[in-house]
Amino acid sequence: MRLDKNNNSNIIYRIAANNLLAKKSSSLISLLSILLVTALICVLSLFILGQRTKETQGNAGIYTIFFVSLLFFTASSIVIYSIFYFSVAARARQIGQFLTIGMTEKQVKKMIRREGLLLSVIAIPAGLLLGGLVICIAMPEGWDLAEYGTVSLVIAALEFLIVQISIGKPASMASKVSPIEASKYNMDAGRGDETGKKKHKFLSPFTLAQMEIRNNPKRLGLTTMSLALGGILFMVAATWIASWDREAFSRQGVFRDCEYYLEYSYDPHGAPKTYGITDFQRKGTLSDALAEEIRAIPHVKDVHIERTATGVISYQGAVFTQPFCPLSSEDAEYFELPAEGHNTYAYMARHDAIFITDSGFCEKVNGIVFTPGEKLQISYFDGEEHTIELEIAAVSEEKAASHPERTTFCMSDATMKKLWAGMNTAQSFSISVDDFEENGAQAEEQLRALVSRYDDLSLRTLREQKLEDAAQIPELEMQIYGIAAFVIMFGVFHLVNTVCGSIMSRKKQLSMLESVGMEERQVRNMLLSESFFLTLPNILLTITLGSAAGFGFISMMQKSASYLEYRFPVAAILLYVIGMVGIPMIITIVCLKKQQKYSLVERIRNED
Repeated sequence: MRLDKNNNSNIIYRIAANNLLAKKSSSLISLLSILLVTALICVLSLFILGQRTKETQGNAGIYTIFFVSLLFFTASSIVIYSIFYFSVAARARQIGQFLTIGMTEKQVKKMIRREGLLLSVIAIPAGLLLGGLVICIAMPEGWDLAEYGTVSLVIAALEFLIVQISIGKPASMASKVSPIEASKYNMDAGRGDETGKKKHKFLSPFTLAQMEIRNNPKRLGLTTMSLALGGILFMVAATWIASWDREAFSRQGVFRDCEYYLEYSYDPHGAPKTYGITDFQRKGTLSDALAEEIRAIPHVKDVHIERTATGVISYQGAVFTQPFCPLSSEDAEYFELPAEGHNTYAYMARHDAIFITDSGFCEKVNGIVFTPGEKLQISYFDGEEHTIELEIAAVSEEKAASHPERTTFCMSDATMKKLWAGMNTAQSFSISVDDFEENGAQAEEQLRALVSRYDDLSLRTLREQKLEDAAQIPELEMQIYGIAAFVIMFGVFHLVNTVCGSIMSRKKQLSMLESVGMEERQVRNMLLSESFFLTLPNILLTITLGSAAGFGFISMMQKSASYLEYRFPVAAILLYVIGMVGIPMIITIVCLKKQQKYSLVERIRNED
């Protein structure tokens, strides 16, 4: 069957197409697997692009998209590789027959690659259409036709490449099948050798299942690899959500030590002013007298007054509005921060110098670098405009942990009094109550009655923050679980493909077992045991490595997310185990029921 150069390609295409049509069941599984893998990658890519915000754009956003995309393409490569590996392994006899009648090794490789190409031409465009339709329905506001077209081209090119790379190894192995040994060939290089073992064993569905798994180590390894990838990511996601303290999450920022936050009604984004809230402070509504009125409300425990003053900084060509907070000699936490320069209260007060914390953020935003000892120009307003030069006393890349919501530009309280001597610099009141759950509603009612007398004040409450978070947290949890579920789906596709492919490739073997007296119930139990053994290593790896990864992730995240407290996700892991055990068993039962529609004789005769 050596083919000349003129008709070689056409005949190889015809043989490949006939092979796919002849093996309808396995071809359909391969087609659906590539289609769904493509659709999942398309949905995920468009979802990530649709969720981008100004804060996530730039290097961080690009790295996130690159990492997640790499993860998914790795998972899809494993799935596609396994699809063709087991497909070729099941057709060793047919390939041997082709070699017997004269087909060359090169032609065998080309035939198998053509099969992958034909499947890709159908499945990849269909997967891209399905992914686009899903994202269009789920996120109509984030749909962009040009972006979809670009993503589709990139995914199509990569998926075609992945299919061809994944086919390479199976195609190479198939071309080396000996025509003589083809009838008994098995492509699992690590197939167990029973030599030297006891020849007579007690056979049962359970032991037969053990033998099948042991004799196909590559199938077990590929399935475990693809499932464990998603399982470990799922455990990290489940641990993150289980460790999420909703009360602590809502208390981030201004509600760290209070339940009510009273501030001026100023929207810097809606109608920004050159000197921020300075006009409100000059009016002085947040006065000591108002603080005393609030303290007199029943169940109010304390009122903490936060003070700031706003100026316009000019430094290294950058001009930006910046609030300053005052530091006293008792703010030891600030003076213990690792810093470059003179990080002491005495130096700041004596030289009227400023201390900049979390310097990296401001430097990145404004494109400048703060250098201790240099001076910056500050314009400020207290009824009249003033301009002054102040020295940069010290710069720290870190931020005061107990005041994460406070401005990062600081000066001594003595300097602030010099500059804004006649102005009330109160910025906000942080109000705490005794037993918030029991007395909060009563205190809030009286607070609102008091605040209603002033049209320049705004009251924020922990109760409202909790309601807002209660609406956002489930959405965030769904996104976290969604990414993990996407990765798990690749492993599930692989598992379903493996289970279905194994049963279909062994139709004759299973039918022969029935013909020599094995009951249908015993065949079913054997295959159910196989499916359990197939998923057991993944479950063990997910629980052990996944738990370790989850613990490590929470430990790392606690440095920046104080609302996380490690908890083992018992409910999530139970659902995962049930799903991993139940899915292959359901697939096994469905495949067996489909087989039982045909008589035993028909099953023995037919290959597909």
